[in-house]
Amino acid sequence: MGERATRGSNAQPTPPGLSGIRVLQQKARAHDIPLHVMLELTDRCNARCRHCYVSDRSAVRELSLTEYEGILTQLAAAGTLFLVFSGGEPLVRPDFFEIASLARQMEFSLTLFSNAILIDPGTADRLAELCPGRVEISLLGGRAATHDRITQVPGSFEKTIRGARLLIERGISVQFKTTWMRENIEEAAAIRTLAKSIGASFRSGFLVIHKRDGDASPADFRATADQLRAMVQQNYERCDVKTVPPEPAPLADAQKEGNPCGMGQVSCRIDSRGNVYPCAAVDIVLGSLRQHTFASIWNGSEELKRLRSIRIADLTECSSCELYSRCSRCAGLARMETGSLLGPSPQACIVARAFEGFFHERRCQLQ
Repeated sequence: MGERATRGSNAQPTPPGLSGIRVLQQKARAHDIPLHVMLELTDRCNARCRHCYVSDRSAVRELSLTEYEGILTQLAAAGTLFLVFSGGEPLVRPDFFEIASLARQMEFSLTLFSNAILIDPGTADRLAELCPGRVEISLLGGRAATHDRITQVPGSFEKTIRGARLLIERGISVQFKTTWMRENIEEAAAIRTLAKSIGASFRSGFLVIHKRDGDASPADFRATADQLRAMVQQNYERCDVKTVPPEPAPLADAQKEGNPCGMGQVSCRIDSRGNVYPCAAVDIVLGSLRQHTFASIWNGSEELKRLRSIRIADLTECSSCELYSRCSRCAGLARMETGSLLGPSPQACIVARAFEGFFHERRCQLQ
């Protein structure tokens, strides 16, 4: 896997199917290969989303184009295949397309996270030339009023939809993504309908994390348990085939020997200042690429070795919880909420219990 396949530099590599991805991940995990890397190109952003976890939006000490050239070369040598360009808003960097072009010349598969506000016809043309695997766009409301209130940028809804349409017109795969909060969860059906109407795929999540400086204020925007259960019911009722999962059960001892997540296994995050982290959510600095090589951090960090050694059995409460296999527990969020990587995430507990509460009612009705 360390050898990179030869591909034409003008064509985006065809992504492997789901089974192929799983095989790649298994091989990468077995050989400690960083298959997926998220590059946070900047903390700057042209939106001010009320729930955003970024606390410092300055451009101080951002990596330069020359530094990115060296980092991309190191990632290619390490066996990385998939890059995510994130932020902040990556497109606010004047040299974004220079960085992205370097990555394509090195034959990485590219995904872009964006709010699409800056995507005009010219920008869409340049993005199409990069042949990205996907552009993921944050859509935070089914109505302009809701989306703009959350981003705190008047007119951002219309610009986001315009940007998505321009990309789709150029054959780029677009995925809208939404974080469900108490302000927008009632518009779930409208958001899904909007995505489908313009040819975009859609995914969503429930977990709202704290700011990276420790500020817990984003938690105020989380959806309530009642709202979560109502959404589960709506999703259930619109399904053609209605199934009810069986009663939850604790994990077997053998299952507890597994790793609870992919933290530092086949992926990592590199922030705009060159610091390497085990994943997108865990803010433990493993090392700086301004002081060390990527290989020395990925292969030599004692902290990363410790994180990789964590097993489900080590989780103080979650390993014995019957809802564990259905829970969206995030180690980073647990650490933000409780100070412990091994403890439960109260927010994930609320979500899991809301889901199980609904299905418990359905099971009772079927008896």
